[in-house]
Amino acid sequence: MTLFEYVAVAASLVCSFSAARLLGGVTATLRPERRYWVHATWVFSVVFGISLAWWLFWSYREVEWDYLRFLLALSPLAILYVLTSLLIPTDVDAVCSWRDHYAGIRVRFFALNLAYLATNTLNTAVLLGQPVFYQQSILTGAMGAVFVAGMISDRPKLHAAIVLVQVGAILLGASFALRPGSFGAAP
Repeated sequence: MTLFEYVAVAASLVCSFSAARLLGGVTATLRPERRYWVHATWVFSVVFGISLAWWLFWSYREVEWDYLRFLLALSPLAILYVLTSLLIPTDVDAVCSWRDHYAGIRVRFFALNLAYLATNTLNTAVLLGQPVFYQQSILTGAMGAVFVAGMISDRPKLHAAIVLVQVGAILLGASFALRPGSFGAAP
């Protein structure tokens, strides 16, 4: 087993735990009497984001691994897990309204999204040797601004727009990753 395979197992486990937590809460999220489409869309967006993060992990196959690089590579995945824990709490039956739940986690949720963007930017620079400013950094910067707006504002219409922008950004980001490892390709 190579070091990359060893690290990839840990990444796969974190991604699996995250996806399982979200998918386990889908039924409760979609109950008509409690449903909030913005929250439900975030749940599905993060599920897709987890699969994309796992897919892009292949970009790290040539990294010279040590413990600090291992921690750095797993840090965005750990942040995704915490995001999933915010979106889908342990006791989903205790959530009376997903709209109220979303409003209650909004600031932490968007702060974690900003941390996710920052760790991905750091990983791209440190682990892949890419410049901090590269073709995808325009999308990263734009999403950072969107996430700050989500932290600051509690307006439901803005949050509806933000989640739709997120879906578009994920689809655009996925277009950069049509094959594994394409994220780390030379600009």
